[in-house]
This record gives sequence, structure tokens and C-alpha cells, in this order.
Amino acid sequence: MEVRVVTDVGKKESPPQVTIQPLGEAYEHAKQLKLDLIEIDLKQTPPVLRAADYGKMMYQLKKKTKAVQASGGGTKQLATKEYKFKAGISQHDLERKVQNLESYLQKGHSCKVTITARYFLVNQNNNIAMETLERVQERLKDSISESTTSGKIRQSNAKHLSVLLQPKKQ
Repeated sequence: MEVRVVTDVGKKESPPQVTIQPLGEAYEHAKQLKLDLIEIDLKQTPPVLRAADYGKMMYQLKKKTKAVQASGGGTKQLATKEYKFKAGISQHDLERKVQNLESYLQKGHSCKVTITARYFLVNQNNNIAMETLERVQERLKDSISESTTSGKIRQSNAKHLSVLLQPKKQ
């Protein structure tokens, strides 16, 4: 069986050598050069193999991947930050938390807002968690997208409420 062998000499200025030879000869040639025989594409005619130092090749690949990630290339995942509010929070505390939330939204991150209420507050006002959410959304109306304000509000019971706020597209 004949294979196409790409021999990586290891020098940057010299291009790799490409030869077509029987598989046994390719194996012996790679062994003489103290290189590994690596499958590249077996579906081509003739199949393509590469004679290279496998450890060095993997090191270069990891180094290249790290460089791409460090430079911010590729797909970048934006973190979702969660902000927790107690129902019936004082206006000053709400303003401070919303200010932090707003700065995070302006960076382009989405934020999950969770509101919890104590049972005695729910007994006094059954809608207190929703009222607190409305206060937060009113304060953030310039920073969140329109679909968020009418978005899905998850309410497991009268005590717990959460919503995902998306930043406004700029």
C-alpha cells in the first residue's frame, strides 16, 4: 500500500518534503529520522501521513491554542452575573446594587436577577417580589433590551422570583 508522507525536517526555512512510498518504507524512514508517523488523512488517495515529532507537534498546538485564547480570539463566552435582592429592600440599598448591575450590563454581560421574600412579607403583600423586580427594571430601563422587560419571569412560588436581563444592543 502506497502512502503520501510529509516529512517535517524541523527547520523553519526549509519546506516539508512530500514523497509517495510504500507504508513499510515510510515507517523505516521515519524510524531512521527518529520521528513518529502520524495519520493526517486516510481518505485521500494515496493516504496522507506525516513524519514528525509527536510531542513537539502537540506542544506547538497547545502553545498556539493558548495564544489564540489569550488574545481574545475564537469564541468568547460572556459571563452571566447573578444579583440577589430581598423583597422590600430599602431604596438606598437597591440603588447601590442596581448601579453595580448597570455597570456590568454596560460591559455587554447578561445578568440574572433573583428576588427572594420572607414569608411574613409575602403574608403582608402577596405581590412584594414582583414590585421589587419592577423597581429594579424601572431603574435599569435605559440599560436593558426591550425584550427583557417583557421577558420570561420565572416564579417558583410567591417567595422566589428570577429573570434574565440582557444588555441593550449598541
